[in-house]
Amino acid sequence: MKLVVLYEELAPYFLVNIEKFADTYQVPVMIICKQVNSVAPFQFQTQSKYLEIIYRENFSVAQLIEKIRLFQPTALMQAGWIYPPYFEITRQLKLSNNILLMDNQWENTIRQRLGSIYFQWKYKSLFHKALVPGSKQKLFARHLGFEEKNIATGFYCCDTHLFEKVYFQRKEKKERHYTFLYTGRYVAEKNIELLWQAFAEICEEYPNQWQLLCAGKGNIKPVQHPQITHLGFIQPKELSNILMRTDVFILPSIFEPWGVVIHEMATAGLPIISSTKVGANEYFVKQGENGYIFKPNNKQELKDYMLKVINMPDDEYFQMCEKSYEYAQKINTDDWIKKIYHLCQI
Repeated sequence: MKLVVLYEELAPYFLVNIEKFADTYQVPVMIICKQVNSVAPFQFQTQSKYLEIIYRENFSVAQLIEKIRLFQPTALMQAGWIYPPYFEITRQLKLSNNILLMDNQWENTIRQRLGSIYFQWKYKSLFHKALVPGSKQKLFARHLGFEEKNIATGFYCCDTHLFEKVYFQRKEKKERHYTFLYTGRYVAEKNIELLWQAFAEICEEYPNQWQLLCAGKGNIKPVQHPQITHLGFIQPKELSNILMRTDVFILPSIFEPWGVVIHEMATAGLPIISSTKVGANEYFVKQGENGYIFKPNNKQELKDYMLKVINMPDDEYFQMCEKSYEYAQKINTDDWIKKIYHLCQI
């Protein structure tokens, strides 16, 4: 067995998990992907002798095909359709086990309906299976022509071993720090300005000691406020120390097909406030049990949920922490690598 992965932007959680898959089963893996995004400059390092990363900008499509052919893969995974040359690579390789990776939610728009017809006509014959995160993406795969038996869920998985360590440390200390956390890009689709406005208004209307930590960077200028701290871009392993002084995670996105960060925060045992647009709510956030889900265009609703947390008794807060960790167990690294091994078998 050999696996080639045609990916988009490589993410740390995917690299950690695919590396564990490669090492555990001694399966050579070649990843083709784009160069690191300057807005999210992750530092990728791998010590695995089974894993090779190739940045597609350095080669022509013909050169990539030649490299893959020399690698002699038995299975292929292609991440969506955002980079059209991947279809040509998949077509020319003519493997008998091609898996489409996709995270788009089915919303039954005219564009999606027309796109599904086009995909079935032009590309469906290239793929034998689909791997998706959750039920909305599974429905999309059905519209693309995949049969139920050829669709697997659980595509995204955080580095559960890393964030579980945080959970056990937090559980042992059992402290509150009166701090909200946002981590992600500073871009419009993350709706971060609504979060800043909501928090600033709470601080003005109900003076309090709470802080808002924001980790990330992007094209939106950071707001200046005495109780908001901008940490800049943080590498995943550096995030652990920040989580030890955080109470609640907030993701206010207006567009978030999944959101692996929700799995990370739940695994770390943090209660969560997220918008209805976040796909990962399906697995990891239950309204009123380990967090709150609000409409991303409703600032008052977000404020109300933040105030609930601010005024929450300690015993209720720590119960939410335990619920988050409980829900996080629906997906874990060990089960994920078994899933990948199963899918890669012809």
